[in-house]
Amino acid sequence: MTQEKQRTFTEAFPLALARAWNDKNFMAELIANPAKALEKLGCKLPPGLVLKMNLDEQSTDILMTITVPPAPPDARYLDPEIHPRIGAC
Repeated sequence: MTQEKQRTFTEAFPLALARAWNDKNFMAELIANPAKALEKLGCKLPPGLVLKMNLDEQSTDILMTITVPPAPPDARYLDPEIHPRIGAC
């Protein structure tokens, strides 16, 4: 595998779609193992993030379902409105 530049998910996802639409093997891999397929495009998903994809040949929409995990015990410390210094750059 050649080393490609590191990309964010928002950079890699459109590239993955374009490649999948033109390469049935990549489409199969994108559906079967999205993290591995995106990694080939330089996007490594963070630990704990699971991405599931499916093919809907009847729709032209892109549907993204995001599952919100339960809050950690210290979640209030992560809210920049409660603790403004957390969100500061």
